[in-house]
Amino acid sequence: MTLDDLYRHLRKSHILAQGIVDTVRAPLMVLDGALRVVTANPSYYETFNTDSENTVERSLFEIDGGRWDIPDLRDLLVKTLPRAAAIEGFEVEEEVPDVGPRTLVVNARRIVGTGGSEIRILLSIQDLTGERRAREQKERLVEDLNHRLRNVLTLVQSLAMQTATRDRTAEEYRDALLGRLNALARSQGLLAEGDGGDSIDLQRLATDILRPHMGSRSEAVSIAGESVHLPHKKSVTLGLVLHELSTNAAKYGALAVPEGTVRLSWSVMRVAEGRRVTLEWREMTDAREDRAEYEEGFGMRFIRNAVKHDLDGTAEIGLEPDGLSCRLDVPID
Repeated sequence: MTLDDLYRHLRKSHILAQGIVDTVRAPLMVLDGALRVVTANPSYYETFNTDSENTVERSLFEIDGGRWDIPDLRDLLVKTLPRAAAIEGFEVEEEVPDVGPRTLVVNARRIVGTGGSEIRILLSIQDLTGERRAREQKERLVEDLNHRLRNVLTLVQSLAMQTATRDRTAEEYRDALLGRLNALARSQGLLAEGDGGDSIDLQRLATDILRPHMGSRSEAVSIAGESVHLPHKKSVTLGLVLHELSTNAAKYGALAVPEGTVRLSWSVMRVAEGRRVTLEWREMTDAREDRAEYEEGFGMRFIRNAVKHDLDGTAEIGLEPDGLSCRLDVPID
């Protein structure tokens, strides 16, 4: 049953029309030429928490505590409708009792009886709150996605620029850049797998980044620390830092020899400025590492720059007699 069908029945038969009005799910009122309520359907009474006793035979602008006494709506019904015969899509922001703020769209249609003397106005009210909220949420999600995409593209560009080319073959540059991009993708993947928040659990991040370097020796890497969630931007950068440490360990340090081990731990400190996380990376091996590679290598320079400029923290990297040590201090609030 369309509204046009209802208009025709209203013209022909009051009894049939009343039955149809009652079955329409959207709030609906029928007004006379003086804008008094002739009838309203159950949906109207339920939506606006009222009844026929407080509605029928009263002026539209008086019912429900003057809910519909809106100057623009009054002008449309009194001045425009007699000339236009119909009003479509008049939007009202309304506070509905026991429901809350709603976005309503009012449509009005003037109906002249068969003899030309009886005038009725069919007033329908559509609740577009859910649709409006869904659209606004979609717009926010698209805006957030675009923002994240811009950030990721900026980060990819930064990674490409920070991946040194001097004294490297094209294949070495490619492998280094792809490794960093893979670490970036892992961090983004963890965020997507989360509960919709904007943070990543440090334990999950560290485990995911280091797992490819464990090989068949799960005991080669130990990870321990209290539960802490890192903001998205910081977790992405920290994931890249852990990737560099593990990559260097796999090439030159503890993970490059059968008996070498890596221990990663962290603790959280609460200070006046907020929380800070301190991470300790400790490699233990009998191998003789290349000191120049650790102190001057591309990975170590990347770590120092990323921690200083992107994390606003500090990085202390040293080569102990039994392996590399790295201490990171990073604000997370």
